[in-house]
Amino acid sequence: MKKQFIAFAALIFIFLIIGTVSNVSASDTLQPKVKSINPTNNSVNVPTYHNVTIKFTEPVKVGTNYLTLKNSNGKSVQFKKIINGNTLTIKPTSNLSRGVKYVLIFHTGCVKDLSGNKIAPFTSCFTTDSTGPKLKSIDPVKNAFNVNLNKTICLKFTEAIKFGNNPIELVRSNGLHVSFTKMIKGNSLFIKPQSLSSGTKYFFTIHTNSLKDLSGNGVSSYSSFFVTSSGLNTNHPLSRVKICFIHHSCGGNWLSNGNGNLGAALNRNNYYVTETDYGWSAEDGDNLGDRTDTVNWPEWFNDRKMSHVYQNNYHSSYTNTISNPGEKTRSSCLNLVSQTVK
Repeated sequence: MKKQFIAFAALIFIFLIIGTVSNVSASDTLQPKVKSINPTNNSVNVPTYHNVTIKFTEPVKVGTNYLTLKNSNGKSVQFKKIINGNTLTIKPTSNLSRGVKYVLIFHTGCVKDLSGNKIAPFTSCFTTDSTGPKLKSIDPVKNAFNVNLNKTICLKFTEAIKFGNNPIELVRSNGLHVSFTKMIKGNSLFIKPQSLSSGTKYFFTIHTNSLKDLSGNGVSSYSSFFVTSSGLNTNHPLSRVKICFIHHSCGGNWLSNGNGNLGAALNRNNYYVTETDYGWSAEDGDNLGDRTDTVNWPEWFNDRKMSHVYQNNYHSSYTNTISNPGEKTRSSCLNLVSQTVK
């Protein structure tokens, strides 16, 4: 009797489950709806390799009707359909054309939910990218000076890039081409010259379509130049040194406060300034300060006269704000400016 009761109860339970499932299936009469689409309706600048992804309000399956993807001329695009849960992916079998409008059309019943409810007609459109990548930044900056000899040139663009079919050039000021290696990483181009010479001007040129975005749109031409470092140490001394500024009378304006302010700048950088100008003599009566043009340099740069220049403490237009370091700590550095007024 007990076994019969258990068997009867089990049958009732099974019938209840079957009835519940049937009621649920029978009660699902809602159509699946589009929840989102990528690219969104009326999107522009869509990459030519982009898939179309549609998400629905519930899981779906392929229906009995068809859907189409056509360009603005009405030509159909071949594609594959991939369904995963509530997501349908439209994957074109080849890249789309640049700068073209495409229309995606869902016909009634081309997609169904798992209960067989058909989707309503649906249309969306987008236009593919027709704009080339734009230069965002360049290092070294345009027309830069004092560039390191080991510098790798880096250009960053507004989007990911690839190499095109035109050249990129790096040319010395004498017209000689410089060999380099090039590499692209995302939206960045890296140019590594094999060797650069010090104190040399280089012209860097990206020709039209030498680079493209991933849709195939070419970059516009761009040119810049940079000058490499001369290799000179431009750091100021850590302790005070003495220099002599050889100038004509107008050179004093460059030194003086309120004009060129060169004297103050030199003092801030540990240079104690002495001067020569018109009327200055290295030796009594030679009036060497009257003759500072380049043709007169042999009179200055010799052992006899330069010893007097180094010992000079004369000032005419500027007063130092730092103390004289003295002869034992003086530097042999000489700042020479020759000026001729005609």
